[in-house]
Amino acid sequence: MECSLLLSQGMSTPPPRSVITLALLFFTFVVALSPARASDDDSRARRALQRALELTSLEAGVRVLFIEPDLAPRTLPIGGLDAFVIREPSGTPRPIIYINRRSEIVRRAVEGTEFYVVVLAAVIHHEAQHLAGASEAEARRAEYAFFQSLVSRGYVQFDLGFRYLQLLSSQIGTSPSE
Repeated sequence: MECSLLLSQGMSTPPPRSVITLALLFFTFVVALSPARASDDDSRARRALQRALELTSLEAGVRVLFIEPDLAPRTLPIGGLDAFVIREPSGTPRPIIYINRRSEIVRRAVEGTEFYVVVLAAVIHHEAQHLAGASEAEARRAEYAFFQSLVSRGYVQFDLGFRYLQLLSSQIGTSPSE
């Protein structure tokens, strides 16, 4: 019956058992590695976040969590954000900084690029300013000053840090010292 089914589908002979066995082994190998890869990626992301948090100083009770943009409600379009905070209906900020797990900064930090770990720390510092009541302009100035301090302490190569500070300055609109 098996052979007649194969013949009706245009195959003259059934594939050798070794090909079937090899295909099953390959499929099993791919399936078995997929969760490990995801788990390894999550582990690297947690390590990158931990390294960034070691550079920052957060108030007691503030948590930093990754959020998967695909799992967020459609009413919360976070795809283009690196991080954000949420206000409760009462207007008080929820003491959680949400980090977009798929942002370019996180992706690069997870790959092991130390510069992006420092940038992630600056982003976390920015969001912490919002939790403390800062406006966007105030949070950007604080992020600039924080990143500048990391450059001056040698966490980032000067030329690379200077270019990033120029980018931050352009986002502020004016130099933070003005």
